[in-house]
Amino acid sequence: MQRYDLPAALEVDAQGQVVHLLGRVANDWQAADVWLDVLAAQPVSPATLSTYRREVRRMRWYCDEFDIRPPTQWGYPDVTDYVTFLRTRVKVHACPQGVQFGQAEWTPFRSGVFSEAAVAAAVRILGTLFRFWQSAGYVRANPFAKFKSRAPQRRGPGARHAIPAAALAMVRKSMDDRPKRTARDHLVYWRNAFLLTLLERTGLRADEAAQANMADVFSFSDPETARLYHGLAVRHQKGGLEGNVVLDSTVMRALAYYRRAFGLADLPEPGEQLGLILSPQTDLAGDDRVYKTAYSRRGRGMWKSVRSRQSVWAIVRKEFDQAAAELDAGSPAALLLQRASTHWLRHTYGTRLALQGTHPRVMADALRHADMATSMIYSKLELLEVARATSDN
Repeated sequence: MQRYDLPAALEVDAQGQVVHLLGRVANDWQAADVWLDVLAAQPVSPATLSTYRREVRRMRWYCDEFDIRPPTQWGYPDVTDYVTFLRTRVKVHACPQGVQFGQAEWTPFRSGVFSEAAVAAAVRILGTLFRFWQSAGYVRANPFAKFKSRAPQRRGPGARHAIPAAALAMVRKSMDDRPKRTARDHLVYWRNAFLLTLLERTGLRADEAAQANMADVFSFSDPETARLYHGLAVRHQKGGLEGNVVLDSTVMRALAYYRRAFGLADLPEPGEQLGLILSPQTDLAGDDRVYKTAYSRRGRGMWKSVRSRQSVWAIVRKEFDQAAAELDAGSPAALLLQRASTHWLRHTYGTRLALQGTHPRVMADALRHADMATSMIYSKLELLEVARATSDN
């Protein structure tokens, strides 16, 4: 449970009314902003803060769009209605591509897909908001308190999903074989090929990849062998920490091909102001008199960056869905790809390290786990995975 360090006793005015601790707030949305400000003042990662802000924005859009009463007037039926909306109606309200926050057609549902895990996260986060409001004396009850929405729990040694190499090969073949008729098609192909390789071979989380910059790629050498290596500084790691991941030769090769497609040098240059994951769209120029056309902006590498976890997730999901659609319906590989996500690629990386016999301490460092015990889960692999890895055939 989140700790807020608020006074246990609430102030009471001359009329005996409880004075809440949120200060002067005109409505529930300003009260939610106070919650976000308190979180921001604590050691919370930017990714976590962004996730919480997004859930508030979704709830506000829902209330405004359907003329729903303010959250502080909600009871259990209101929470049930909201969760039902998330489960069944989000796809109808997917945000059109290219529409930004503040524009008329904008919605807070980028992909139009809302999994049961996302529903569970929304319930948990909004429950945390109401607990904060309760502790501040702003509301008397938390309608999310008794509402349990959980993603399906996977038990046993296979609890951490990994994507078999054969399934990933199917995804890459689907990408390779797809017609590429336009310049955008080529940009998307090389960008997506790099992203898939990056997540699979580094264990990066989707939000970490979205927040990374090209300039975060660095090189270092082994003093004993003088061998040169490459790494990526992870500046927005889970928990607000920073870390590093190794970029092996496969990742660096994919990075070089990807950057060439976007008209960039093979390796990031000093002072380069670009995100690690690029959009095929160009950024608006600071001086439209000089860079009036998209062609001129492309020639100068003025690309937009993909900065949200949801966008990274949607890119990967689209590739998985297209590969699954080309397989026999109902086949094990198709069913697996229809369920897989960006986080499965992180588990794929952890599973590969375990099957290679990597020491748990090294695994913990590679996956940036604060507790080595978290990495030990990968040592409990399914018997079939071990049999496949150790077979003589």
